[in-house]
Amino acid sequence: MRRPRWTVAVLMVAALVIALAALLLSRAQLTERPLVYSVVDDSVETLHAQKRMLREEIDELEKLHTSGQLATENYIQSKRFARERLADVEARLQKAQPDYKPQVVPCPSCGGPLEISMERCEYCGHLLL
Repeated sequence: MRRPRWTVAVLMVAALVIALAALLLSRAQLTERPLVYSVVDDSVETLHAQKRMLREEIDELEKLHTSGQLATENYIQSKRFARERLADVEARLQKAQPDYKPQVVPCPSCGGPLEISMERCEYCGHLLL
């Protein structure tokens, strides 16, 4: 029984695709990839600088929000992310400098002491941004 002509064409295209894929795969394995280094500077000076920059970022977010240039949803998300990074810097500062005391701010509702990383006041339950 004789095969239709289109099956021969399909088989030739499939063989060509497989050969091309094998060529690309072998070439990708031969190329050198650059080495990537990650250096985290946890010196006390660097951590204090990061803390200052994050505080400035939070202040700038508040200015943009009160002026109407930043939507409430974006403000909440951006401020929460900045506070998470600030809490991370505070934790790294405590490891690098054992006598370091984390920054405490008053609760806007009851005035109780709150650490930067907290999302809810433990005294009155006020939800923080």
